[in-house]
Amino acid sequence: MSDFKDLRSIGDRRGRLRVLTQPEWRQNVQQTPGRKRPAAKILRIDRAGNVASAKTSFIFPNGSFTDFLSLVKIEGRWTIVNKIYHWEDR
Repeated sequence: MSDFKDLRSIGDRRGRLRVLTQPEWRQNVQQTPGRKRPAAKILRIDRAGNVASAKTSFIFPNGSFTDFLSLVKIEGRWTIVNKIYHWEDR
């Protein structure tokens, strides 16, 4: 199975396009000091066989992310293969 290192997180943050690989995204999340867990919500899931898309929201004190995720079920496990997002300041 592929390790998906070439996948990207692409989005709009304060009017600027930002592109991160999955390892870069994970590193940013892990290095955020004093990170509080956001309120997380799954807003919608659409599925056809072994593919799906999900819309999620992560709410922080200073704003929120809306993520649109593309997923594929590979070897019995759902895997995010693409993510686009939008950041909204509070």
